[in-house]
Amino acid sequence: MRRPWLMFTGLALMAATAGALAQPAKAEATPEHMLAQIEASNTARLQLYAAWLLAPMSLDLARGKTSYSPEADTWLMRAIRTGSEDPVIAAAAITRCIRVDECNVEQARATLVAKDANDAGSQLLLMRLAEHRKDPREAERAWQRAAKATRYRDPAATLIGVLDIATRDYPWPLTDPAQAAEWQRHNSGNYLEQERIVSLFGIAAMHFPADLKQAAEACPENTTDAQKREQCRHLFNVMADSSSLLLAGYGASRMAALEQGPAQAPWLARKRELQWITTEATAILGDETRKVIKVSPTEYARWLAEQGELPAMRRLLAVYGVPVAPPVDWQPELAAPQATSSAP
Repeated sequence: MRRPWLMFTGLALMAATAGALAQPAKAEATPEHMLAQIEASNTARLQLYAAWLLAPMSLDLARGKTSYSPEADTWLMRAIRTGSEDPVIAAAAITRCIRVDECNVEQARATLVAKDANDAGSQLLLMRLAEHRKDPREAERAWQRAAKATRYRDPAATLIGVLDIATRDYPWPLTDPAQAAEWQRHNSGNYLEQERIVSLFGIAAMHFPADLKQAAEACPENTTDAQKREQCRHLFNVMADSSSLLLAGYGASRMAALEQGPAQAPWLARKRELQWITTEATAILGDETRKVIKVSPTEYARWLAEQGELPAMRRLLAVYGVPVAPPVDWQPELAAPQATSSAP
């Protein structure tokens, strides 16, 4: 039986190859034509990256690590060789370096330093790289950039966006007709499209960066250094402003722990609001018994990719008539635990 990942990695590679090779014999070098070539090249690189994401991983029990097949890793290396000036691919290259210790990533590192200095997640990743290389001076430089960053890119939005574009124009393979028929009898919507989106969210979850661990190690709760505390305070504020549910929740929780008295109240309210949004959005997304689905899995994935996870969840609540702020008498401790991803 043909596996879905094989179909889509093949399609992604076909699209990447077509984008790379489709060069007119004699094309006028107008600005418009040059822009089209650049966009086609960028698309090809991201398709190779998507092919790597879609490939299955295997568990190396001896090393206690997960790994891709040599063929799949070759696709990522092709993307890295031609696309390390793209922050998304540059981050993938550095993550691969840390994971498998193959570290010809100077172009990728330079990209994140020069083009992504204002992104806290990228700088925490560079801090991990420096620690992996046992370079304390470079680790400190990366930390200083992270402590001054003004944004925190939403990893879920980035990953879902790349994967959705790579797979949206092709029908998802039907591997279990009986299960599909049973699902269709009891649920509304499109079974195969539901399966596609659920699979993409699962893949994205496996590749979610380890930024929280890096932030926690850089900012232990018992930090007594005044300057470090202020740097961590800035980082947690930036995290709390992220459109990522997980990052925003972590940032708000750490700020609530740092503050006291009246200054703590807004952060406790923020934590409560995030718990409410999580609880209500998860209930909507997890309810497969609705006969009238107001937002399809495909539409929700597009919202998430284009706007970010929290804006997509707020928009979902609005469509279903659920307030985005919790009722006065709602108690977070009685609600379900906060989720880490809003998969349909």
